[in-house]
Amino acid sequence: FAGRSPRCASRARRAATRSVLRLSSSSSSRSWGENTVCVHGGEEVGDAATKASTPPIQMSTTFGVTSTRGFSAHDQDPDQEKAYVYTRWGNPTIDQLQDKLCLLENVPCGGCLTFASGMAASSGLLLSKLSPGDHVVMCDVNYAGTAELARATLRRMGMQVS
Repeated sequence: FAGRSPRCASRARRAATRSVLRLSSSSSSRSWGENTVCVHGGEEVGDAATKASTPPIQMSTTFGVTSTRGFSAHDQDPDQEKAYVYTRWGNPTIDQLQDKLCLLENVPCGGCLTFASGMAASSGLLLSKLSPGDHVVMCDVNYAGTAELARATLRRMGMQVS
């Protein structure tokens, strides 16, 4: 698992103990067609009892924890194996989707984020990349929530918007 980010390496170690249909940019995925990657890329088949060919959808919002660490995203150590705590911070189903998108876009594992809504994506992008004093030029034809974020919130935070 050398050369992988800690998040990807810990996921790979977990997957190595199960039956895996995982593709990676360094493995046989190059010989698989795009349609196969769309269907099977990033999958981990971990149910030894059923040997289902499709991974389960995890609908849980909270997960059991084995340590007494705080219930905060700030308490998560990125160098430790990822432990699922709360579905908004991470979920096996979302991780598989992000892995699949990374494979399809040929970017390293961990290079993709998914959001629950377009407004969450807009906010996440703009608030993580802009700082007070920055100037953003934005089309005035966009989602109303994004336009309001630009007109009111970003300006209030010291960013120029035109």
